[in-house]
Amino acid sequence: MRITTSLVAVLTATLIAGCSRPEAPAELHWRFAGGNALRTQTNAPQLAEALQIPQAAAASAPLAARLTEVLWQVGSGGKPLTPAEVASGSVWVADLLRLPSVGEITLLPKGGHGIAVGIQGLGQGAAAWEKNWTAFARAMQAARGGGEPAILRQEGWVFAVSDATALPMAATAKRLTAYRAEPGTLVQFDARYPGSITVKAAMTASDGFARWTGTVTTAKPLAPASSLGAWEIPGAIREPLAQFTAIRGLRALSDSLPWIKSWAGKSIPSQCFVWGQPGLPEGGHTYFAARLEDPKSTLSEINQRLTPLFPPANPAKFRGQLDYGEKTGRLTIKGSLPVIPTFEAQKQGDLGYLTFGFVPMRHSTNALAPELLTQLNRANLTYYDWEFTGEATRHWHLIGQIHGLFEGRHAVQNTPGAQWLFAATPTLGETVTEALVTGPNTLTFQRKSALGLTGLELAALAKWIDPVPPFRRVLPLGTNAPVRKK
Repeated sequence: MRITTSLVAVLTATLIAGCSRPEAPAELHWRFAGGNALRTQTNAPQLAEALQIPQAAAASAPLAARLTEVLWQVGSGGKPLTPAEVASGSVWVADLLRLPSVGEITLLPKGGHGIAVGIQGLGQGAAAWEKNWTAFARAMQAARGGGEPAILRQEGWVFAVSDATALPMAATAKRLTAYRAEPGTLVQFDARYPGSITVKAAMTASDGFARWTGTVTTAKPLAPASSLGAWEIPGAIREPLAQFTAIRGLRALSDSLPWIKSWAGKSIPSQCFVWGQPGLPEGGHTYFAARLEDPKSTLSEINQRLTPLFPPANPAKFRGQLDYGEKTGRLTIKGSLPVIPTFEAQKQGDLGYLTFGFVPMRHSTNALAPELLTQLNRANLTYYDWEFTGEATRHWHLIGQIHGLFEGRHAVQNTPGAQWLFAATPTLGETVTEALVTGPNTLTFQRKSALGLTGLELAALAKWIDPVPPFRRVLPLGTNAPVRKK
């Protein structure tokens, strides 16, 4: 997913300017047990409950519409989408979310992507599903060019391809059938990014939790675990914590994952940290730090990138006032907002850090819990994330609305995604995610959580689901002073 060039991306993308993403996957295969199976399973009860509440039902239609838009963009090569195509697509996509399915998105020899799906359990609804699939696929092919769609019924399944010329029906159905589920798997997928990485992941439910396991295989050899370096945790991180994320080895991994360089720009931090402190305001107590050799230089680069977005730039994308202190190493964004985003270039002995927060940092003398430090004390650990997910979700939800405030818009809380988020997450417990270097070309990751997603991912999903932008312009225009340089 592309990291946007909005203010929020600049502020939260590890505090490093420069925004991009890896290439879209050339191939994606998935197998899904279906929403009905997730709602009725008993091994991860909070996941089942979150999908049974009325707010989940209200969010299902906009979710199907958004997935329809994604599939159209992939299959049509980015051609415009009409309301009629959204309507026909949303019907068969809604069934993919509800029933067992298998599918693939494949890069075709002549360019573009073909889509193939199989769905089980349609019963008497099979004819209507086939009609909607055919209408959607024909419109998609007309927009891009290609062969006719096709459908095959086989042993309780309905298989469909968007282009029978490029994806012969019988051979494709056989290939989809061969992509079998691992024992106990609710969701599994394989994605291949050309010349970069292959990702394989699966989610199961056991012992009360949704559990993800997976691997990332790189085209180029990874740097060995011994090159990750010792953890250099900023002294500003203190208890109590509601969330904590640590990443190391970005420089060592950047040769194998070149999109890191395009994402980070000139300054690739050796380590990154995110932490949140409990209490109000939820969104204000989340902080970021990047371990850099020359944080003041990176701060200057961020100031240069933000300057065209604020007055006196005309037109200015955001409201507010940049206050950049070159000597003090501080950049503050001021305005009539409930937060004051602040970047600071700091030194901790010989170590340099660039830190960021939406409100001034709360200082504490409480050291990090020994249990947390023990979890980090593994030579091949490159990523570790721990959180109280209910609290972390509130943090990220509010942070995701900051850029709307800077654009002079006020948050609306009654959209389907937001309502589901507020209802499903307050009582969620801990989520732990970790990634380790386990081979010359392999990263292995695993996660234990209530819903399978972190607070950041849940907040992003809810915002993505919403059928209309979750903001409305109500804030009056104010006077924005120009940047002040000390």
